[in-house]
Amino acid sequence: MQPTHTRFFSIGTLLLSVLLFCRFPMSTPAETVTIVDANLRAAINEALDKSENAPITTDEMATLTRLEANNRDISDLTGLQTAIHLHELSLNHNLIADLSPLSALIRLQHIHLEDNTISELSPLSGLINLRHINLSHNLISDISPLSGLMNAGWISLGHNIVTDWSPLSGLEKLHGINMSHNPVADISPLKDCLNLQYFHTWGTPILSLAPLSELPKLREISICGGEIQDISSLAKSTSLKSLYLPFNDISDISAVASLTGLKRLGIEHNQISDVSPLSGLTELTWIDLRHNAITDVSPLTALSNLNWIDLSENRITDVAALTSLRSLSWLGLRQNPIADVSSLERFSPTTSISHSDFVNSAFPEAGPKITGPWLWAIVPGYRLDATDLLAKATNGKATEVKVATFGATEGKSVGRGIWEAHTLAPTGGDNINQMTDALGWGSGSAIYDHVVYGSLTLNAPQEQETTMLVGSDDEVKVWLNGELVHYNPVLRGAGDFQDAFPVRLKEGPNVLLVAVNNRGHGAFSGFFGFAKGTEYTVNPIDKKVAIKVPAWDVNADGITDILDLILVGQDVGNTQAPHARTDVNGDGRRNIADLVLVASHLGDLSGIAAGPA
Repeated sequence: MQPTHTRFFSIGTLLLSVLLFCRFPMSTPAETVTIVDANLRAAINEALDKSENAPITTDEMATLTRLEANNRDISDLTGLQTAIHLHELSLNHNLIADLSPLSALIRLQHIHLEDNTISELSPLSGLINLRHINLSHNLISDISPLSGLMNAGWISLGHNIVTDWSPLSGLEKLHGINMSHNPVADISPLKDCLNLQYFHTWGTPILSLAPLSELPKLREISICGGEIQDISSLAKSTSLKSLYLPFNDISDISAVASLTGLKRLGIEHNQISDVSPLSGLTELTWIDLRHNAITDVSPLTALSNLNWIDLSENRITDVAALTSLRSLSWLGLRQNPIADVSSLERFSPTTSISHSDFVNSAFPEAGPKITGPWLWAIVPGYRLDATDLLAKATNGKATEVKVATFGATEGKSVGRGIWEAHTLAPTGGDNINQMTDALGWGSGSAIYDHVVYGSLTLNAPQEQETTMLVGSDDEVKVWLNGELVHYNPVLRGAGDFQDAFPVRLKEGPNVLLVAVNNRGHGAFSGFFGFAKGTEYTVNPIDKKVAIKVPAWDVNADGITDILDLILVGQDVGNTQAPHARTDVNGDGRRNIADLVLVASHLGDLSGIAAGPA
């Protein structure tokens, strides 16, 4: 009989072996994934930080949570089925027809497949976690495989051949849809999408707007060229904040009178003569009424919050009534029969007026436009809003505030591109398209729904309180020394300056960052400068400008925030701390005094007060 102590020893050894095996399992050679398409393999290796042609294992594929491979000439997705933890996939502008390798990627939440050759959507039918789906610019006619995607929040199906939209009727979480450039659409199935907030379509004839009036949460309707005549059903859409109905056949806008929450209204290129239904819409800040048949603008005088209005190409002879609108920053009056322009002199000094060659004498006389040299970068972006698109494109390595504080660096990566140098033409209504085309980024539809950032530094011989001038097609943001000094979320054309706003140039180096988006899908332009007499010189691209960073901006990212507090907190009490800047007050110790100093400057922008380093 085996001795007891020997038996216990054997059992103990066995248990120890089992525990060790569980803790440190025997490794087996990882299986290599077959990826047929060389361009897809290169994109995956890039995401994995490997060489272009390196073999890829199943374990490595399982680490992928996000893959962006736009404009890579990818045609075969074989191998992608092993990316079992993929949450976001962006394969826009490729040659993809077969989606079957995606059929089991049930963790996918965001999928972007714009501009491919897809016609069959059945491989997507089981991807129940999809939330954002972009399938625009394909060959899709049958969208029934999408009917079971109950978590879908946004679906874009523009530029396809869809005629039956009923598969979307049961998608209870759907809050946004784009169905631009499809055949004539019966949108009645959408009346059951009770959480729908955004409805966008350009170039798709809409049979009736009545189904939209049943949607209690609808915030934005954008229908361009939908052959719409009757908008009476919209009287019930009282939740609307934005309404865009350009290039239709609308003459009667009386239904709009009940939409008292409207902030933005675009009804240009219609047949409207009577604007009295707008008189009670006092929340309106932006109106586009170009190319109608308007003669009387007096009903607009009650719109005290109005910031921007374009009344160009109408039949208006007298605009004196509008001089009471003191919040108005831009007024478009081109191609109206205004014989006596003396009333234009009575507008606020801050109102920029576009009327043939007339310039409001209170609007500053312009100095030269800044042609550069600029550093440019382009990133995807449908709108300019609170989203930091530079941070999104660089995974946080660059931010708008940081670039606006310290400037951009030529050749540094921004998403799939880099900062590149080029000038900006001072004239014409398409100068950004010309610039992007010259840089090889494409122009027109190739860069629709993108944002272009421009960065430069300039040197001022002394501190100056001056006025900056801007024109843009379309939305525009301007930062000076880290501070956002101008934002105009506008859809318009531009061939010159349109906006004016006060700024302060510091003595010495100043950093300028601008952003313009291409949301309007047409010309793409931007103009930037200062009032005449402003003294400055634009620095060459290769001139290094050192900006002094305040001690409390510990991580030197252009703003003092919670991240700086965290860095100091991690080093409190540590005399050998790796971060030299965490000794904020410079007393040789890292303690509560440093934390208090940082906390007292939370929210401060480093570039505003900073001088040369």
